[in-house]
Amino acid sequence: MTPRDMREVQKTVDRIKSNSPQYSNDATTFSNSHTIGNPNSQRLDTGSGPYQEWTVKTPDVGGNGARRIVVDKKTGRAYYTHDHYDSFIEIDLQGWN
Repeated sequence: MTPRDMREVQKTVDRIKSNSPQYSNDATTFSNSHTIGNPNSQRLDTGSGPYQEWTVKTPDVGGNGARRIVVDKKTGRAYYTHDHYDSFIEIDLQGWN
């Protein structure tokens, strides 16, 4: 991830922490279904939910782009996807300033 990409992730984490939606799908319910996105989309298998999604701006791409942070509202655990739900990595929102 480039420094520019990291700045966009940080901006999104800041919006999550302050509950300040900026994009049309920010703070909306994430359906967590394998039918979202495209046929390769994955389901989060955390055994919890409901989930909320937030857009991570993709530099030089118009619209919402493919990047998201999905937050489990029960546990506070957060997951980043750079490929519109094809894969997820867990991130620690508390570790961000």
